[in-house]
Amino acid sequence: MGERKKLPGTDFDLLFPGKYLKAADLMGKPWNGKIKWVGREEMPSPDKGAKEEAVVIEFHNSPKALICNKTNGVFLKALFGRDYSKWVDRVVTFAPVKWNGEDWAIRIIGSPEISEDVAFEGKIGFSHVKKTLIATGKAKNQTVQAEGKTVTAALPARQAEDTPT
Repeated sequence: MGERKKLPGTDFDLLFPGKYLKAADLMGKPWNGKIKWVGREEMPSPDKGAKEEAVVIEFHNSPKALICNKTNGVFLKALFGRDYSKWVDRVVTFAPVKWNGEDWAIRIIGSPEISEDVAFEGKIGFSHVKKTLIATGKAKNQTVQAEGKTVTAALPARQAEDTPT
């Protein structure tokens, strides 16, 4: 019998790694990806033998790229503008989220480079979407009433992991 390898988690998708990020690679935690390249790549289609193009994002801090769906693309546009060449070298926070009630997907939740949360509202496909993209790198001040005094304290920044597995 060959050498047994312990996997970093127990999600099914970790049994079949590939060159593209999957929600399981994030191990249930947010991750900050620094964008290296944004473009389109030809890849196999679900139709046998056919090819289709998809938007792909490569990162400075991950060997795996992300196949970027329209939702994440629209969120990137909300964070950094229409010119996708200006997304390069920007840091984005991704997190695994439930999708369709049973599967997992990777979604942009914000960026440590924005100073304030960004409210997004718009149509993506057939859905009307409302989302707050959060400033993931900034400490948030919170006012608390304690023993008759008002105290403002900085909450720790919402941290994200450095590199997905």
